Amino acid sequence: MAATDLPQSLCDLIDRVVRRVRLWPSEKREVRAELESHFREGLIELTQEGLSADQAAAVLSNRFGDPKLAAKLIRRGKKRGRTMIWKVFVRTTVVVVLGIFATCGYAAWLSFGKPSPSVDYIARINEPIERIPYQDRAWPLLREAFLEFQPPPQELLEQMSGVSRLPQPGQAAWDLASEWVRANRSLIPDLQRAANKPAFGFVYGNVKSESGDFLRRLLERDGKAEEAARMAELAESEPESLSCPLLSMLMPHLREFRNITRFLILNSREHLARGEFIEGWTSLDIGHGLGAHLLEGYALIEQLVGASIITGVTQEMRALLAREQGDIAAEQWALVMNSHLMAMSAGTIKPDYTGERQMFEDVVQWVFTDDGTGDGHLIPREFPMDLVSGDSPGGLGRDAAYAALAVVHAGRKETLAKHAELWEKMEDALSLPLYDPKRDEVADALEKSFNDPATRYRYWLIFVVLPSLRNADTVIRESAMDQAATQTVAVLLQYRNDHGRFPAALDALVPAYLKDVPVDAFDGRPLKYSIDQGGRVSLYSIGRNFEDDGGSTEMAPERNRPDVKAPADIVYWPPNTD
Repeated sequence: MAATDLPQSLCDLIDRVVRRVRLWPSEKREVRAELESHFREGLIELTQEGLSADQAAAVLSNRFGDPKLAAKLIRRGKKRGRTMIWKVFVRTTVVVVLGIFATCGYAAWLSFGKPSPSVDYIARINEPIERIPYQDRAWPLLREAFLEFQPPPQELLEQMSGVSRLPQPGQAAWDLASEWVRANRSLIPDLQRAANKPAFGFVYGNVKSESGDFLRRLLERDGKAEEAARMAELAESEPESLSCPLLSMLMPHLREFRNITRFLILNSREHLARGEFIEGWTSLDIGHGLGAHLLEGYALIEQLVGASIITGVTQEMRALLAREQGDIAAEQWALVMNSHLMAMSAGTIKPDYTGERQMFEDVVQWVFTDDGTGDGHLIPREFPMDLVSGDSPGGLGRDAAYAALAVVHAGRKETLAKHAELWEKMEDALSLPLYDPKRDEVADALEKSFNDPATRYRYWLIFVVLPSLRNADTVIRESAMDQAATQTVAVLLQYRNDHGRFPAALDALVPAYLKDVPVDAFDGRPLKYSIDQGGRVSLYSIGRNFEDDGGSTEMAPERNRPDVKAPADIVYWPPNTD
């Protein structure tokens, strides 16, 4: 009996079942053939029992049952009979597809997360500054003086990388330096008033703030009209949220402070070349006061520039005192003893790392989501890539690398906790004296902790943002020693004026001339002081090699950085006046 010989009702039943089995075409053909054979056999048996073809078809349809259930059972049986290779392939494919969907979903969850910053750190740091009475702030005076200031010509600037390289009267570049000094000398009164103010008062901000306007006007002053116009356009554009505002905080005043300090030192040298001690000392003391203002700065870079200014100015002051020591009149000594130099305690020259810690907290709130409990995940597209120099994590392309990084990076809460833990250890180490072995042990251990790739990638944000503060801390401690040593030099000369000789030991200066004997930060003992048979005084620190080389200024490897050389000892007296 052919398929077409089956009653139409059974043909329709077979078609419904075959359509529902959802099998391969070859398997569907097999199912059709099996059903047709089954129904033929049934028709033969029932017709032999005396039933008509239509009656037999009805009986067979009733016996067959629900076509949907039958199709389901047939499908299950056929799939169970397939080969093992096919089963493995199917299951592998399912796993792969599910993995792809899960990965894509997770990547989308990571990538499309949005930060929800809740703290305006710039407003927070400006709050106490804005409470300072306007008339007590140095910045308004400095701002206008900086805008009137004529920067050094490029030819001169290339020669002025440090105090030791500033030209001296009679040298080849002196005429150029002298011309530049005279062009800016009218600013001295305003700079002096600013140095005498009780507070710095710089208000921090971004492009759309007063700092942005100040930078734009500096560009106009320097003839950079196109850059100034771009700054103005940016400031006037539609307000947009800045990612990590503390990272984009403008500090255009730092370059101006450096150039103003160079100007004040050269101005002092020109006055002294004409025998004008008061004007020469006053110029240096203004620089000292400005450096002290920068030490009040919120950012560590400001404090380092302030410390550098203090170091450069006090070095010049010692050179001045060495040249003029035999001819300083009582009125001039009174000026020295009532100067910024003598009024400032060396103990106030110390770093404040609050800004560095808050900068990390600001970065976190801009590159992590916040689930409401203080936790969240890293957002790859928000990662501050400008912080990273060199290769991206794993050597991948930047976008791919940071997407992968977000998968393994610690969550927001864990990242903040780890940063706080490392920061506290680092601050504990920095609070120790320079000569304490535990200081270097803790600092080295912190640096080595990131050598393990698993740790580095889990806390990658900390790895790229957490600064190494050992050298910065040493620089500021050295600046404090420069301050104390210069005060000591001044009172040693005063002591000689009063007694006709230098004291046999620094203890003799306490308490009439000094509150305390100055201490060497590199060994915790008093600065090295001696008088030779000719009555010549020597005052020095043992320096970064932590060894007493008898006042040698030869270059020697630093103890903590053997590949870097520095003077074996830091000699304060007699100063190098070349």
